Amino acid sequence: GLMATATANGQIVHCVTATKGEAGVQNAVKWPAAALGETRTKEQEAAMQILGVPEPTWLTYHDGECEKVPEAEAIGQIGQIIELHKPDTVITFAPDGLTGHPDHKAVSHWTTEAVKKSGHNVNLYYAVQTQESYDAFWHVVDEKFNVYFATDNPAFRQQNSCDVLLLLEPDIAARKTKALKAMPSQ
Repeated sequence: GLMATATANGQIVHCVTATKGEAGVQNAVKWPAAALGETRTKEQEAAMQILGVPEPTWLTYHDGECEKVPEAEAIGQIGQIIELHKPDTVITFAPDGLTGHPDHKAVSHWTTEAVKKSGHNVNLYYAVQTQESYDAFWHVVDEKFNVYFATDNPAFRQQNSCDVLLLLEPDIAARKTKALKAMPSQ
């Protein structure tokens, strides 16, 4: 939703993805593990096209193994991307990884450190889930898809504690939904 909003406003968006999600097999018959990375790459590229975002940058780390990546290497790669694009804003997972996923936690740490070391005036924001939206509708998605599988205690925030709170307009919500549907293996 945020990417769709930004591109609709004429802003340039770059998406950096650490892994291809190749270890997250949901249905081995429909999406065999051997081809899942390639499938998810194509799905994400299709979703980004719907959102108006150029082809994502892939760090090519292995799904489920980001904790093993040398920290300086990952921070350096993200730092190079920051230097190349000189963004005014960077958005990443909250330090808790949003869903508790260890890869998400690693990406949050790498990104935070890369922004600090960049020497650029970059606004850093963490994507969070609000308690209000979870209670209103997101709990249904969580019950169906076990979104918070990696934690017993998701860290929901109160809306009034967010620096930015984005409520999607219907046309943007429709683009978001279309992009999510472009990634069925997720």
